[in-house]
Amino acid sequence: MNELTRAIKEKALSLGFSACGIAAAQPLHEDREYLKTWLDHGFQGQMQYMERNIEKRADPTKLLEGAASVISLLYPYNPTPYPDGQTYKIAKYASGPDYHRIIKIMLQGLMTFISEFDETALSVASVDAAPVLDKRWAQRAGLGWIGKNTLLINPEVGSFCNIGEIITTLRLDYDTPGTDQCGNCRKCLDACPTHAITEGISMNATQCIAYHTIEVKGDFDESTPKDFKGYIYGCDICQDVCPYNHKILTDHTTAGDYETHNDNFKEIQWDQLSPEDFLKIFHDTPLARTGYQNIQRNIKHQR
Repeated sequence: MNELTRAIKEKALSLGFSACGIAAAQPLHEDREYLKTWLDHGFQGQMQYMERNIEKRADPTKLLEGAASVISLLYPYNPTPYPDGQTYKIAKYASGPDYHRIIKIMLQGLMTFISEFDETALSVASVDAAPVLDKRWAQRAGLGWIGKNTLLINPEVGSFCNIGEIITTLRLDYDTPGTDQCGNCRKCLDACPTHAITEGISMNATQCIAYHTIEVKGDFDESTPKDFKGYIYGCDICQDVCPYNHKILTDHTTAGDYETHNDNFKEIQWDQLSPEDFLKIFHDTPLARTGYQNIQRNIKHQR
């Protein structure tokens, strides 16, 4: 490993990332064809942004001319499960401050560090904003594999992590891609209450609880699942049953490592929540994107 590659990985960990891996910036031909087929099936539903920039999603050099490396970084989030009998549930990643804001700051710090080594190097950062296939790049960078639930699974933090990338013109040392470790396990497929997870590592978003509670705008229709299993934002069912998440879910000592609003959430009188209270409590969380009206819609759907 050359000096710069080692220095970047050490800096990433010092900034708060749990893992850093690097892959060569090359076109993702198979992923491009998979995405096109996925879109042809209409699995994106109302997520029309998935239909844009297909070529950029599949080729980082179309995002940054001269791109040579894709640096993938993992930022774990609070894995504390809700207690049995919790009436309304929120996906674990949304139990703390908006990860976009936090990871952007960390990525900027790493890009500044990189520029100090080579002022001529060009870099762009992304955390869910640019058209980047983040899970695939993390897999190619050796940070895990894409499980049957279509999420990145890392041996250390399971799937409870967010992903950020830096695409750079620097040529660095590349890691060995992660390989599938799911084997014959199909717990996530069997546990999904709406059968959104399909064979062959695919997800029909239009059947997913997370899609309906986050992405769907306006009133629900006849295609909406009848039972959200208590979730009013997102869904963790396919993650909670994953064997690679078992230790993380049962080792409650790790919960102290993450900033979380979980305790506040438990005290909220959701049925009586006003728009002003919603803004005050959730202004810096992922729930702000979905908005008060849609959260209230999701709550009413549970009754």
